[in-house]
Amino acid sequence: MYEHGLSLMPGAVEGELSRGHPLFFHFLGAAWMHVFGGSHVAMHSFALTISLLFTTAIYYASLRIFGRRVAVLAIVLVASQQVFFVQSAFVLLEMLLAFLAFISLYFYVSRKYLFTAFSLAALFLTKESGLVLGAVLGIDACISLVKHRFRRGDILMVVSLVASVIPIGLFFLLQKHILGWYVLPLYSGLIEHNWQQFWYKFRIGSIRDIFYANLKYLDFLLVLLFSLLCAVRQRKPGYLVFWLPGAIIYYFVDDLRAGRLLPGIPFFIVFLISVWWVLLVLRRLNFFETEQQKNWVTLSAWFIVAFCCFSAANFFTYRYLLTALMPLLVVASFVLVRLTERSSPRAYYLVLVCVLAVSSVAVFVDHDHGDVDLQAFDGVKVQADVVRYFEQHVDTNASVCAGSFMESEHLKYPATGFLTAGKTYRNIHWEKDAATQYIVCDNMEVEDRYPALAADTTFRLVFRTQRKGVWAEVYRRK
Repeated sequence: MYEHGLSLMPGAVEGELSRGHPLFFHFLGAAWMHVFGGSHVAMHSFALTISLLFTTAIYYASLRIFGRRVAVLAIVLVASQQVFFVQSAFVLLEMLLAFLAFISLYFYVSRKYLFTAFSLAALFLTKESGLVLGAVLGIDACISLVKHRFRRGDILMVVSLVASVIPIGLFFLLQKHILGWYVLPLYSGLIEHNWQQFWYKFRIGSIRDIFYANLKYLDFLLVLLFSLLCAVRQRKPGYLVFWLPGAIIYYFVDDLRAGRLLPGIPFFIVFLISVWWVLLVLRRLNFFETEQQKNWVTLSAWFIVAFCCFSAANFFTYRYLLTALMPLLVVASFVLVRLTERSSPRAYYLVLVCVLAVSSVAVFVDHDHGDVDLQAFDGVKVQADVVRYFEQHVDTNASVCAGSFMESEHLKYPATGFLTAGKTYRNIHWEKDAATQYIVCDNMEVEDRYPALAADTTFRLVFRTQRKGVWAEVYRRK
């Protein structure tokens, strides 16, 4: 887009690079390049700028709605998350998506109609999953409209929500007209239609990633501990309400435990009831001092559930859950502050220390190298080593078998920033056949074929690179 001109039109970026998503992120990135250049430093500065704006928005929104203590704890929780830190350095659209979803939610609960319309429109034009928030807010706006008998403010909010959908609606219609599909066929073919598969991905994918990954369950255990302390000190068993969804999530994330209690559909319904019950009890315990606080927590809770369901029904990885994780951490901060205020106010500082300790230990024990782990940076260097080897030793017409999607993209497209010698390698395939001259293997993406590929005696190892736990190998036909 930087080379061919700024555009939000479908097809302005190749489908293999855009993955068929709307192009607002690409538009902003290309505009940034026109101002600051296309160097690696410039592009990673673009990603970092979005992250800094996001942290500012989290602090500001938390401060305005919940107060200083919640704002500080929320920033500590968010900034200490590995996934947030790593994604702040990657030029990927999930950080922008999460940022736009967060400010859209803030504008909505603050009743800022025009800002809500613009932020939601930008959200929808960033990625289709942003429509999940639009659906949640739309349902809430319609309920409020009927409940308050078409109050002027509710009418304006409905109008702003409808207006926000118009640009993405036009984009989909144009995409169908120009490219022949509304959603990239690769992704539409991955939509889950089987309940068992959805149920498994919801529990083991969405729920476990958002509540368990990188030791986050230890942070949520603090909520359970302080709720128990409140129940004892205030002699109100209602504070124990957090233990029900906590127990359900504990059973969710293990197949053996989950199967011992209830079948999938009843268990899912019980989980939804537990969320509703928590929100009901919080109101009865006077957790909310303002209508804004109640609306933020309520809408965040149902958005998180809806987004986890959407993720389970589609292809997703952990970084996609950033959009739901950020409001969850703000809600957790609010709950923890309220519980410490009612049990032991000085314990707030202990909570801050515990959160930092958990995040530090999580970094120490994490040896993975996905795009949400610190070793991802070693993975980038390994992939750059492979590209450099190809530029120096491999003809651009060579037939290459590459199991890693990202490695193949780096070799085919200069836009990813890895090719530096003016060469492109377009004859790259996932399959290995009689014409294959080179095989590229690495451990950054799941590659079940590696043992068989590495053992093929018609190929020999010609290049290997490794940085810490990340490695890649190149084989050449003898």
